[in-house]
Amino acid sequence: MRPAPTGADLVADAGALLEWLRTTDRSWLVVLDDLTDPADLADPTRHGGWWPPHRPGGWTLVTTRLRDAALASSGRRQVDVDVYAPGESVAYLTDRLTDAGRPHLLDARAADLAAAVGHLPLALSHAAAYMINQEEGCTAYLVRYAAGGQRLDALMPAGRGAGPDGYDRPVAVTLLLALDAADLVEPVRLARPALALAAVCDPAGHPEAWWATPAVTGYLSAHRTGGDGQPVTADQARKPLRLLHRYGLPGRQYPLPTSKIVEWRQWMLPDRQRCLSFTAFRWPSPHQGADRRGGARTCGDTRPAVNPWCGRPRR
Repeated sequence: MRPAPTGADLVADAGALLEWLRTTDRSWLVVLDDLTDPADLADPTRHGGWWPPHRPGGWTLVTTRLRDAALASSGRRQVDVDVYAPGESVAYLTDRLTDAGRPHLLDARAADLAAAVGHLPLALSHAAAYMINQEEGCTAYLVRYAAGGQRLDALMPAGRGAGPDGYDRPVAVTLLLALDAADLVEPVRLARPALALAAVCDPAGHPEAWWATPAVTGYLSAHRTGGDGQPVTADQARKPLRLLHRYGLPGRQYPLPTSKIVEWRQWMLPDRQRCLSFTAFRWPSPHQGADRRGGARTCGDTRPAVNPWCGRPRR
C-alpha cells in the first residue's frame, strides 16, 4: 500500500514514506538535492535516521558540495563531479554561442577565458550569457573579467569567500559582470535590488504575484541603484525576473495549476553562492545598493499574503 500523507503530521508522513520504501517490492529512486548538513538526516530515535533504507531495487542519490567523511559511510559511495575538462569548456562555449547565432564571438582567447574561470560550468554560463547579450567576444570579456577580479579584491580579501572547492571567486566575478550589464537594461537599475530580494527568498520557489505587492515595489523604489525617487510599478517589478534570466542569473519560471512560480534553485543552489550574490549587489561600495535586512523584512511581511504555504516546515 502506498503511503497517504495528510500534511497534518510531517514526521509521521516522512516515517510512513520510509517504511513504504523499506517494504515495497517496487523499484524506487530518492534524490536529496543540495544537502548542507548531514545532521539534518540524523535522528537518534530512528535506526538509520532519515536516510532512505538500503534494499534491492532502491537507490538514493544525494547532491552536495560537502566533503564530509560521514557521507561516504554506511554503504554509501561518493562520486566526485569535477569541473569541465579544457576541451569540454571550449566545446560548451562553442555550442552556446553558435546556438545563439553568435559564432563570431568565439575567438582565439576562448581557451584562455575558460581557464580564467576555472572551467566552472556556472561561471562559463554567466560568461556566455554576457557575451551573447552584449555582442562581446571572448577576448573582450577576458579583459573585463580581469578587471572584475581587481574590483572584487576590495570586497573579498584573500582568505575570504573561498569555499572548500575554491569555486567562489570566479563565479563571483562573472556574477558581477552580468549584474553590471543587467542594471543598464530597461527597467534600468533594478537588477541589483531584485537580486537582493531573490537571494533571501526560498529557492524552492514563490508566486510571481509576490513581485507586484506594494511592499516589494516599495522596496525596489527605495533601493533602486542610484535611485532617483521614481516609484516602481508592479509591471516594472516583474521585468527584472526576465532580465536576470537573460543574463543567466536566476532559475526559471514555470506554470502550475493555480499560480506561476518563480524558482531560483537552478542558479542559487548552495548557501555560499547566495552569499556571493550579496557581495555582488553591494559593489561598488559596501554602503550603496540594496539593504539585506530590508529585503528579508520585505519577504517576511508579504509572502504569507500571496503564498498559502509560506511558513510551513519543509517536508
